[in-house]
Amino acid sequence: MEEFTVLVRGNKFTLSQEQVQFDMPNYFSMLFLGDFVESESRVVRLDRNPDLFYIIRDYLSGYDVLPLEQGSVPRMGVQAATKSLLKDAEFYMLSGLVTRLRAILEPPPPNIDHILARLTLFGVRPVCVEMDDFARGILPAGVVVTQAGLSDSAGPVLIIARNIPVM
Repeated sequence: MEEFTVLVRGNKFTLSQEQVQFDMPNYFSMLFLGDFVESESRVVRLDRNPDLFYIIRDYLSGYDVLPLEQGSVPRMGVQAATKSLLKDAEFYMLSGLVTRLRAILEPPPPNIDHILARLTLFGVRPVCVEMDDFARGILPAGVVVTQAGLSDSAGPVLIIARNIPVM
């Protein structure tokens, strides 16, 4: 079995061919297994954070490394370590890890159900009508169509459109 050495600021890591091929193409597969003269080398020296590379190595071994836990990277909090790990994952071209880290750091905006649930927590209970029902003329009791939109005795009524394809 082939092994490859990665020296990260003097810390020696050994990667197997299976680890190098995990989440291909990546920095290591191109460096060690590529079709160019430099790929004949079995050693690479990198000026990256060795504490983060322990996580990268575990990821290349197929372990679920996320979410990071407090203390998983010495001298860094979880948020800083997650951001730094994203930078390293981008450097090593590990697209699967990059995708997962971005989902943690840049969560999608809340959907309408989440927003309505939050409003209810604060005592606001908006009246809502599904777009499909509105289009078919099915309205809850007390909801009327006005020139300004839908309303009831308490005020405006929200129209919620779900699963509408955007073209």
